[in-house]
Amino acid sequence: MYLDIIVCVILLLAILTGATNGMYVEFISMFGLFLNIMLTKSYTPSIISFFKIKYINNNYALTYIVVFISLYLLIKIVLCISNRVLRDKSKGILTRGIGALIGLAKGTVIAFIFLLIYNFSMDLFPSIRVYSVGSKANVIFADAVPEMEKFIPDIFVEKLNRMRNFNFIEKALRNQRNAYENN
Repeated sequence: MYLDIIVCVILLLAILTGATNGMYVEFISMFGLFLNIMLTKSYTPSIISFFKIKYINNNYALTYIVVFISLYLLIKIVLCISNRVLRDKSKGILTRGIGALIGLAKGTVIAFIFLLIYNFSMDLFPSIRVYSVGSKANVIFADAVPEMEKFIPDIFVEKLNRMRNFNFIEKALRNQRNAYENN
């Protein structure tokens, strides 16, 4: 439930930011986010070998998260400078509406990344598991993972497949229990 609220806040803020910035700024910002995802996936193994980090699943995932956040901040600085030029472009209702739609798409990607990090963190910090109880966003996220597998590291895919299988089994048991109670 709490996880759903956080995801809704992320999406709402992304829509508002998109409508405020307009289409041009949001399009470049979305491009920067996808560039960040691609660079993170390609450079994480190089960084692990450069710093001679032991290839343990948790180390890879933590390195991936640190590289993602670092690249996000770096790209955000570069985009912030270039966006100053584009902020003066006209912001009619159409550009703001398209900006809001692009912002929604960007917010969805950011929510996906947040849920990816959250689900990985549940193994490291079991106490945060309570925030995902009854979360519809986490179920939708688990169902969307197969379409996104090429963009995320294998370690995350394995973890998310286990989570999806667990959710499937839990749902089947719940349905079985409800059917038994109704008879």
